[in-house]
Amino acid sequence: FPPAPAQYLNGSTQPLADYSGQTVTAATAQLTALNFTVTVAPGQVASAQPAGTVAYTDPAPGTRVSTGYPITIYVSDGTLSKTVPNVTDDPFPAAKAAIAAAGFTVDAVQGCVVVTDASKVGLAVSTNPVQGWQGPAATKVTVLIGKLLSCP
Repeated sequence: FPPAPAQYLNGSTQPLADYSGQTVTAATAQLTALNFTVTVAPGQVASAQPAGTVAYTDPAPGTRVSTGYPITIYVSDGTLSKTVPNVTDDPFPAAKAAIAAAGFTVDAVQGCVVVTDASKVGLAVSTNPVQGWQGPAATKVTVLIGKLLSCP
């Protein structure tokens, strides 16, 4: 027999998107607009997502669900999140070390930003995500290093 067409195998389902890290209000609005029934679980759960944002949903992202399906949002307490440190004016090796010491498990990468102040050349000007941002340890942090004329 030939393989069955996808619409017969999956029906009218769609994979659930990942709402982790979004505000509860935004995730609820998006899910409601997709005609899902949304419930926010009481309390908060230990999570690496920033406090007060979506830690995870049930069912999990990627699960095929149909319209009207009940989706439960679990809110993060932020206890497992890491905070991007202030590395402004640090050379890249020191900035990279500070980011690792803050608990980020992915090596920081070097980016470039044009500066007009010669004293900022070769030093960290900012990061992406920004200093003070909280999130999972597996987040890649880019350190923007000052250059005078142009960035490659």
